[in-house]
Amino acid sequence: MAPSPVAGKRQAVIIKNDEWTPKAGYEDTPHQARRVAWVGLGGILILLAGVLGIADAVVVTGMLTDYELLDTDSVVCSALLILFGVLAVFGGLMAMLRLNYPIAVIGGVCGIFAYGCALGSVLSIIGLILIVAKRKAFSN
Repeated sequence: MAPSPVAGKRQAVIIKNDEWTPKAGYEDTPHQARRVAWVGLGGILILLAGVLGIADAVVVTGMLTDYELLDTDSVVCSALLILFGVLAVFGGLMAMLRLNYPIAVIGGVCGIFAYGCALGSVLSIIGLILIVAKRKAFSN
């Protein structure tokens, strides 16, 4: 290995036929690496939407701990929000790891329905757009 020409500055290195050539910066990063970064960001947004949906369901159910206020509709709605939130978290993880495109898209759609105080739906829509636009970054 050849040492870096600049001691205090970190540089990326490209290996071609046993030759070491320093690489400048972000401009020279391959298009694939930038695509992966956008997919990772989309996965994080969907994961946050799922967490917000689960938290929203827990708070709503926790506020209705008085048995007179607790009815079947609120329990069913909270259970659905938790289910959609868990699916969104799983889809966000799949998107961040770039393992399974269909599961990531399903998680993004479930993140929209997890609601999460309306912010979760917006985050999930943005994340879903990023994932669908950069679908070539997935391994399958």
